[in-house]
Formats: sequence, structure tokens, C-alpha cells
Amino acid sequence: MDLLFGQRIVSEQIHWNEKHFDFDMFGAYAQFKKLPFRLDAFYVCRYDDHEAARRNAGRGNERRHTVGTYVKGAFAKAWDYQGTLAAQFGDFGRNEIEAYAANASVGYTFDHPWKPRLAGEFSYASGDRDPRDNKTQTFDGVFGAIDTYYGRMNFLSWMNMLDYQATASITPRKNLTFSCDYHFLTLASDADAWYYGNGNPSRLARTGGSGEYLGQEVDLLVLWKISKNLELFSGYAHFFGGSVIADTAPGRNDADWVFVQLMYSF
Repeated sequence: MDLLFGQRIVSEQIHWNEKHFDFDMFGAYAQFKKLPFRLDAFYVCRYDDHEAARRNAGRGNERRHTVGTYVKGAFAKAWDYQGTLAAQFGDFGRNEIEAYAANASVGYTFDHPWKPRLAGEFSYASGDRDPRDNKTQTFDGVFGAIDTYYGRMNFLSWMNMLDYQATASITPRKNLTFSCDYHFLTLASDADAWYYGNGNPSRLARTGGSGEYLGQEVDLLVLWKISKNLELFSGYAHFFGGSVIADTAPGRNDADWVFVQLMYSF
């Protein structure tokens, strides 16, 4: 079991960072050993008393508790699976928090020298159905990673969203892998906001009566282990904007992104 504690500091230009916001986090992460699959359980508590949190109901102090479990395993040699379930409760301003989230994926690796693999994945995070009912139903991603989930372009957080993902990959050489990810993205509730990669609300779907459709994203990736110490990771991504984007901000609704990453390990 790992125990966690954190505070958000105030960045100082010329002094040591001794001051901190009234923002605390603590939690526990447990791993259960000697099972035929991986099983983890976690709990995270976040206190935010400087009214910086922004949700569908506005700003407010936050006391958010998250409990969940993670499982990962394989069967019949070629199949692999993993999944996460999480629930949140507590208080946001005068509202009661009642939120849920889930992620599940299944993959199959073919018996071929190139190790072709196909996988399907589904991610869900609840959204607020009514900002005036004294309940906050927007799930919060709780410091989770965003770069490898919900699209490489980081247009979404694990908040008020559904992501239907398909993945294909091949490894023609032991040190070279090509992969393609496809994402179909919608809001869980069109009464809530689209939350950007930093967790802040970006646009309100209900403003334009635009429904729940956010868009689609395609990510093309290559990972090349050039040598024992040198690795190249590169990719191209394109986002096709949906009705939420088109109806809330006129103009170009698509986006492109290219990246090249070179890593040297000592």
C-alpha cells in the first residue's frame, strides 16, 4: 500500500516556495498480490477551500472523496483486458457530490511474427444533469493522466464524457511499433460543460442547443527503439469537430497536431 499527501504551493519568483493554497490531497493506493490477475484499490480525498474549483454550478469550495478499483489480466494467451470503476461523494459549495466513472478495454493479439493487435475500449464519466438541483454529478478525473486516454490531443478530461475507442497496432520488428487509435467522443450530459484537458469547463453544449456530439479523433503513432539508450516516439493526430463545437464557436472546427519525441536513457 502507498500513502499519498500533497498541497498546492504558491510559486514564488525570488523566494523559496513556502506558502501554499488551502488545497490538500491525501489518499491510499493498495495492490493485492498473488492473484491470477492484477487487482488494485484506491481512495483519494481532496479539500479545496479557496473557491478555485469550477463546475457546472459555478465556483465553490470542494470536499471530494473518490473510491475505486482497477483490474488487469489476460486469458487464453491472446486476450487481454483491463478496467476501472470509481465513485465520488462529498460536497461542492452547497451541493452534494454524486458522480461515477468507468473504463474498460479488451484486446486480442494474433499469432503472427508482427504481433498484430486489435482492441476496443470504452470510457465514461458522469455529467451534471441539472445545475439547479443541489447535486454535483460531474465526475472529476482526480489527477489522472490524459495524454494516453481520450485522444492524444488532450481535448478532454475524464469529466462528463463518453469515449468509444478502437486501436490497431503491429510490430514488424522487435524495436519498431506502429499503432492507430480512433475515438468517437460525446458528452455524457448536454446540460453540463465540455471540460478541457486541464479540467476547466471549455464550452456549454446547452448554449447552442447542440446536443452531445463532440467529434472524432484519429491518432497515428510510431515508436522506434533505435538503440539500447535511444528511443524515438512520433505521431500525427486529426480532430473532426462535432455539433457541440460547431454550434458554440463559429469558424474552423477541425484541428491537427504533430509531435516528435526523442528520449535518451543514461
